[in-house]
Amino acid sequence: MNTLEIKSNQLILSFRYSPVLVSLVKCIPGRRYIPETKQWAFPNTKENISYIRNIINPLEVSAEIEKIVSKNVKAEMAREKYSLKSSKFSNDKVHDYGFKSNPPPFKHQKICFNFLKRNEAALFLEMGTGKTRIVIDALSYRIEKKQIKKFLYVCPISLIDNTLEEFGKFSPIKDLDIVSVTGNGKHKRRILSDESHTGYIINYESLRPLINYLLKYNFDCIVCDESSRIKNPFAKRSKALHILGQRAKYKYIMTGTPITETPIDIFSQYKFLDPTIYGDSFYGFKAQYAIMGGYENHEVVGYKNLEELNKKMYSIAIRFTKEDCLDLPEKVYETRKFELSKEEAALYKEMKDNLIIELKNGDKITATILLTKMLRLSQITSGFLKNEEGKEIDIKKASKLNGLSELIEDIPDKKKIVIWCRFRHEIFAIQKLLSSKGISFVSFFGDTPQSERQAHIKEFYNKARVFIGNPQTGGLGINLTCANYVIFYSNDYSLNQRLQAEDRTHRIGQKSKVTYVDLLAKGTIDEVIYKLLRDKKELAKTITKENFKGVLEGII
Repeated sequence: MNTLEIKSNQLILSFRYSPVLVSLVKCIPGRRYIPETKQWAFPNTKENISYIRNIINPLEVSAEIEKIVSKNVKAEMAREKYSLKSSKFSNDKVHDYGFKSNPPPFKHQKICFNFLKRNEAALFLEMGTGKTRIVIDALSYRIEKKQIKKFLYVCPISLIDNTLEEFGKFSPIKDLDIVSVTGNGKHKRRILSDESHTGYIINYESLRPLINYLLKYNFDCIVCDESSRIKNPFAKRSKALHILGQRAKYKYIMTGTPITETPIDIFSQYKFLDPTIYGDSFYGFKAQYAIMGGYENHEVVGYKNLEELNKKMYSIAIRFTKEDCLDLPEKVYETRKFELSKEEAALYKEMKDNLIIELKNGDKITATILLTKMLRLSQITSGFLKNEEGKEIDIKKASKLNGLSELIEDIPDKKKIVIWCRFRHEIFAIQKLLSSKGISFVSFFGDTPQSERQAHIKEFYNKARVFIGNPQTGGLGINLTCANYVIFYSNDYSLNQRLQAEDRTHRIGQKSKVTYVDLLAKGTIDEVIYKLLRDKKELAKTITKENFKGVLEGII
């Protein structure tokens, strides 16, 4: 176990022996080896803590160091403190654009709208603050001013449907012609061959295969939603956007997590946005801001000139967290939709068709039986199914699990998350995912011994980042107000259980606004259950033998 703690105002480091690590540790001024305990001692400085955390991973740090870590490299890079009352960011008066009044924009959205009147800009807004609406208004404004004839909107695939819906909800331009570039490769090429549209919404993975079709347009504006997806300058999607960006006059990036791992993350995003800020060379960028070491001096072991990097980054960026946005509602609801994989879709269709046949041939089918059969469909959308012996079998590359992985990346790493799951199998899959990412978590469901449950809640408050729970077990009587992000990986049929699960985080003691995100497989029972719950309806009281087929088709 690699550990770092403070004793007698000195940093005390224990780590598994490695010649490379020893050579890196010896680079720290004032270091001292303690033969009796086989530990190293260092002066207690923020610089030394930052250096040690960068060269040793994983590293368990004491609670005292955790407080210091909150002011480390990533915190330094994360944001400038923007007050809505500050003179620099108080301009929320808009004279030349008519927002849709229902709902009206928030104060911070008007400020950001004015900020986006420049040609290139970054919106570093936390999830739940409504950054998509800001960009939609900025695009609509430029379309009205005849500055944009065609634009490209790039986002994760789980956001395509939501974004398309939000254009219809927020843009004041009637019949704005926007199309989503989805489907198989042939269908995507057919969509891009139609030059009649004003806007094209496409996912990151499609950029490189379709680069030749995209280049013919010379888009006036390109938007990168969740731009940390292009943090790797050598990834194909990043290279494609760097090329496309050279031809666009207006460019916007938006994310709540511009720095997901290290300050190096910002280079590729800004190479797309404005390459004059950090230059065009990644190696030149590293020479300016990274400290190199390790084998043949090829590893990044620390960072330098961060104040300069930060100043340049915010020269064309604006940042707000949910805490900054005083007029946001206490609860914010979002959805992330995703396509089932080919294997999942085939299994889902087969199961659904069989259910319809059973319904047609069965005389004594009750609502309870129908709900039980629908469980099987919900299990498939969650990436598993039960065979005839009742054994749960994983579906390879579960789409919902991939969607969860992307979603967690979009949440600032200092924020705590609650994930609610209906099935035990989902909890085990999520545990495995979080472990692979090195994210600390606790679980709270039927298998959790009663004697350990309170300790798990305490650990979530004090140390773990994620709480994974089952609403039947943890949806009542526990307090999770330290979290302000809640993900419903799957939903139970019960409206009461849903409301109780929501209330674990939003109740007396909650000082932050809470964002609730539902992961939904498109065109499946997921969407049906979600719609009924949002309409405050019980599925058990809604479904009948007569409307069962319609429910399966999404007709409620």
